[in-house]
Amino acid sequence: MAVKIIIFTMLLGVLPLMAQNSNTEIDQEKRPVQVEETKFFGDYIIDKNDINYDKVRIIGGDLTVYGRIEGQFTVIGGDIYIKTGAIINGRIVAIGGTVHKEDGAEINGKIIETNISKGLSYKETNYESNGLKGKTDFELKERSWYSRRSWIHPKTNWFIYNRNEGLVITPFNFKWDRRSLSNLRLNLSAGWRFSQDTYTGRITLETYLLNRRVILFGSGFRQSQTDDFYRLPELENSLAGILGRQDFYDRWDETGFEGGLGLDLNWIRIKATYVSGTQDSIPVDNALWTVFNDNRLLRPNLPILAGEFESARVTFAFKPRNFDPYNSGIALYATGEQILFTDAYDKFQRFMGMAICGLEITRGVVIRTRVMAGTSTGTLPEFRHFGVGGLGSIAAYPYKLQTGDQFAQINGEFVFAPDFLDNDWTIIIFGDAGNAWMRDQYDLTDIDSIIENGKSSVGIGLGSADSDDTNWRINIARPLDGTDYWESTIRINFNF
Repeated sequence: MAVKIIIFTMLLGVLPLMAQNSNTEIDQEKRPVQVEETKFFGDYIIDKNDINYDKVRIIGGDLTVYGRIEGQFTVIGGDIYIKTGAIINGRIVAIGGTVHKEDGAEINGKIIETNISKGLSYKETNYESNGLKGKTDFELKERSWYSRRSWIHPKTNWFIYNRNEGLVITPFNFKWDRRSLSNLRLNLSAGWRFSQDTYTGRITLETYLLNRRVILFGSGFRQSQTDDFYRLPELENSLAGILGRQDFYDRWDETGFEGGLGLDLNWIRIKATYVSGTQDSIPVDNALWTVFNDNRLLRPNLPILAGEFESARVTFAFKPRNFDPYNSGIALYATGEQILFTDAYDKFQRFMGMAICGLEITRGVVIRTRVMAGTSTGTLPEFRHFGVGGLGSIAAYPYKLQTGDQFAQINGEFVFAPDFLDNDWTIIIFGDAGNAWMRDQYDLTDIDSIIENGKSSVGIGLGSADSDDTNWRINIARPLDGTDYWESTIRINFNF
């Protein structure tokens, strides 16, 4: 009989308690194998003396608990009634219904309530996280850091400096969502463009569903737009303007409103947006102050066709939370835009994709690669053309030396990090190559033509770093076109 009991408890995944003498007692519950069950359009009752270990799905019915739950119940479209004396050690999930709990019920497990009919609310109580046995207050105290941040309305840099907007100060970056407990969020970013003496900013209302994974949003805005965000961070571009009278973005002004749907699946984010507004150029501020090179001529704007427009935009991003330049990993980004209406130029479609891959071949030595490509259909206006050349693209070449409605680019780095060099320095050997062209010349599948007509360069970077990021570095690069030319740049980030 003792052998049978031991075999039975091992099958349940519980360590057997073995007695050394007849006075040792075995106080162990004989837990049955969990059974999965689905019940449609009917109520489910757990009586006072019942103990339920099963995994049950109830669709279109109510759950009433007088006894004890050790398993998991998922109730879709029905309410849950937890009566006095009930014990919840397992997990209850209510989707589209309401949880009613009487005083005296003991909640030691987890209860999740997603109630669409009550303002898209989400509640959760978790015994493991609060450490209080028998907690009876069914209330969400605070959301995680991941849930508190917004990627639909990201925080705007309070300080921006460039050749179009001059100095932009955005002191107001606020959100109101009842300390992250509400499923409604109001965001506001407001600032001032000193070169045009005009405001800039965005106001956004977000509504969350399904544990904040689905987001409905609407925004009103007046902000500059650019297709050159991937070249270098906004802060570094601002420092280039202050120190060297340089600007590595082409930008234009957009004023209007947008609305759409966001899907946040932790590492994966998808955003689909409808935008309606006006586009216009932002004049170049030739009075831009700088510490050095105050005689350098500022690059003129691309010809921007002002007018009204309507567009549909879709963005896809994949990035693990622990993605790091010094480790192995991959991040993906893709964006597409369809012009639905415009009174200034022809309709077009524009697509761009990017992949960044890292491979740590040994501790402190990483190979990093960025591959990018873009294409379009219809007549792409010049201010939306792709471009290669310059900082953040192909080093040692002029900014946007090549432009067109198609492009391909690859960047590679061989990184010797502080962990390998045993100090606070980093050495990076890098190479860049790319090509931008018009669609009537050749297409993205014509690899030989892309390589033959492309530009490439190589270089080396030396800088100070820590275990988290690059503090600063000096790059020296030269083009591989036969010219005897060397370019030196100072960076406060990786090349990409």
